[in-house]
Amino acid sequence: MSASITCTGCNHAYADTALFCPNCGRPKVRETTSDPLVGKLLGERFQVQEQLGQGASGTIYRADHATLRRKLAIKVLHQELSRDDLAVERFRREATTVAEIDNEHIVEIHDFGRTPDGRLYLAMELLEGETLDHVLAREHQLSVERVADILIQVGEALMEAHAIGYVHRDLRPRNIYLAVRRGRANFVKLLDFGLAKLVETDAQAASTSLGMTFGDPRYMSPEQARGDRIDRRADIYQLGCVAYEMLTGAPPFTGSRVF
Repeated sequence: MSASITCTGCNHAYADTALFCPNCGRPKVRETTSDPLVGKLLGERFQVQEQLGQGASGTIYRADHATLRRKLAIKVLHQELSRDDLAVERFRREATTVAEIDNEHIVEIHDFGRTPDGRLYLAMELLEGETLDHVLAREHQLSVERVADILIQVGEALMEAHAIGYVHRDLRPRNIYLAVRRGRANFVKLLDFGLAKLVETDAQAASTSLGMTFGDPRYMSPEQARGDRIDRRADIYQLGCVAYEMLTGAPPFTGSRVF
C-alpha cells in the first residue's frame, strides 16, 4: 500500500506519488534538501549555479554557458514526471513548440536534454522580473492602462502561436511573466508551453495517474474541464479570466473543490 500525505490547503489525504491534491488542486509541498544539481555541468556546457524556485512540474535553476559565458535558466522536470510517459511527452512538446514560435513575448529556448539521473531539462533565457500572480498577490488590482498593455502583449504571443496551429491551454497569472527588458518594465513573456498541443491532434485524458490536472480550474474553459476537444478559443477564454482578475482582484469563478 502506498504512503499518503495530507494537503496543506484542505487537509485532504492523498497518495504520496501524486503531484497535486485531487480535492483542491494545490501542488504537493516538497521537502527542502541540498540540491545535487547545483554545481553540476549539464550537457557538457551548462554550469548550474543555484536554484531559483520550484513549480508544479519542475525546478528552475540559474546557470552559465560554460563556453559562451551567457547566463540562462534551466528548467528540470520533477523526477516523478520523468517516469511518466505522458508528462515526458508534454515536456518534450514544450521544447519543440516554443522553438518553432518566433515571437519576442514567448520565452526563448536554447537547448533540451537529460540530467545525469535521467530527468529532462530545458535551457532557456534568464528573465529578470516576476510572474503576474506575484504582482496580483501584492497589488490585488492593476490599473486599466497596465491591464491593457499586458493583454495586448499576451495577445501578440497567442496570435503567433495560433497562426501555426498551437494552443497554449494553460494561461493563468503564474504563466505570464512581467520582465524588465531594455529598461522597460512589464515586458510580457509567456511561460510554460508544456501543455501546448497541436489543434489537429485528438484530446487526451484530463489528468494523469500522478494527479496532475491540465490547467488551473479557475481559468479553464468549460470545454477543457469536460475533456472535450478544444481550439484557440480556449486560450481566449482563459485570457478573459486573467483580465477579469487583473481588474477586480479575483478570478471570475471560484469553488471549494477542483471541478
